[in-house]
Amino acid sequence: MNSRDATDVLNQDSGPSTWVDRRSTIPLYHQLFLNLRDRLFSGEWKAGELFLRDSDIEQSYGVSRITVRKAMDSLVGEGLVVRFRGRGTFVAALPVSDLTKFSPLRPLDFDDIEGEYRREIIKVGKVLVSKHTADRLRVPENHQVSVLRLLHWGGDTPVCTEAIFVDDFKWPDIFDLRTLEQENVSEIYRRRGMKIKTVRQSVSAVLPAPETARKLALEPGQPALYITRVSYSADDVPVDFRLIYCRGDRYVLTQDIQPWH
Repeated sequence: MNSRDATDVLNQDSGPSTWVDRRSTIPLYHQLFLNLRDRLFSGEWKAGELFLRDSDIEQSYGVSRITVRKAMDSLVGEGLVVRFRGRGTFVAALPVSDLTKFSPLRPLDFDDIEGEYRREIIKVGKVLVSKHTADRLRVPENHQVSVLRLLHWGGDTPVCTEAIFVDDFKWPDIFDLRTLEQENVSEIYRRRGMKIKTVRQSVSAVLPAPETARKLALEPGQPALYITRVSYSADDVPVDFRLIYCRGDRYVLTQDIQPWH
């Protein structure tokens, strides 16, 4: 990716926006770090690609050079990017977390959520995945996948944001707006013969990026549950990969845990 490509990425509607909240008690550099980290994990760049120039980030986010430098230092410290003098900043191989195995699958359990459940479709499209997502779906880097971005509600309260990635080669055009108006994801999977047997996931409490916090109506500094989830068929083949942020005060995850050795 050359410098022009890197600049063009800023204008694509393919992931977290460049929005920062200057009224928040969270320092701007940390907001910027969280937003850039989410963009990296959403698959905008693959490992080894040239990352955004500091000047591009300054212009896009409207922040100072010092703010950008501190945010980039945090990305370097997390091992997400590598900086080379005279060459630029490059995306590192994103880490694969230890995952815990659960079965059977209940993707989002809203039985204990107050208010009527509804979902809001944020985006349907296709992206080329980073190593982070490719490793989980067992596909090559820069592989095309279908992506569905949702916001789940309980009554008038947003409960979860969710991004679902599916291999577009195995299950082409799995998501489209017309179908999603009539069926939920589980119904689409059943109709396409996509049977899920087990799920492996990790759950952690994180301070979400400002845009995610805004979507979930979180107070400044309020943490969210961050869930990474891979669904598998009976043959242990990945069916989908999900990135989920949930309000910890409203979301209830109910699962039966299957013992393993």
